[in-house]
Amino acid sequence: MKLIGLTGGIGSGKTTVAKLLEVLGYPVYNSDERARYLTDISPIILNDIRKKFGDSVFDSANKLARQELANIVFNDSSQLKLLNAIIHPVVAHDFEQWCSTKKSSIVFKEAAIIFEHGLEKYLDEVWVVSAPENMRIQRVIDRSDLSEQEIRERMNKQLSPEILNEKATRILINDSMELLIPQVINALEQAMKSHEIIK
Repeated sequence: MKLIGLTGGIGSGKTTVAKLLEVLGYPVYNSDERARYLTDISPIILNDIRKKFGDSVFDSANKLARQELANIVFNDSSQLKLLNAIIHPVVAHDFEQWCSTKKSSIVFKEAAIIFEHGLEKYLDEVWVVSAPENMRIQRVIDRSDLSEQEIRERMNKQLSPEILNEKATRILINDSMELLIPQVINALEQAMKSHEIIK
């Protein structure tokens, strides 16, 4: 089984590519969705969050108060690193279990941050979805309540497109000019060829 990471900056369209891959019959693990789910239900995560951040990030019903936690970590990189160190090992284990249930020769791990946490060393390839900055900003404005300034702040916290493209195994251009489906099919064909070589 070949493991391929799928990433890209906010608004690049990696979710669009993930949906396309699923339509083509390939399993896609959504790391961000699973992380949110596991953070709500995993005793390991919840106990560690309580130990590291205290009772103030839990509400009166003993549920995680996400906004309180976000307020702590959003502008403090050391606190965010601490939170990620709690969540990522549980997500990594969940991904391994998920992979063990799949029969496909190729599976995908969609994640906003792959290179930032060295996850590429556990993957055979990493595909980066790329789009012009102004297009990315407009996409996020159209789908959310974030202002342009808030979007730019989030962009600034991510790796630059230049660094992402430099580290990528393959780059998919999602700019409404280049046709996306042929790019994805071509990337799949190349991945299958290299998979055969590996085997």
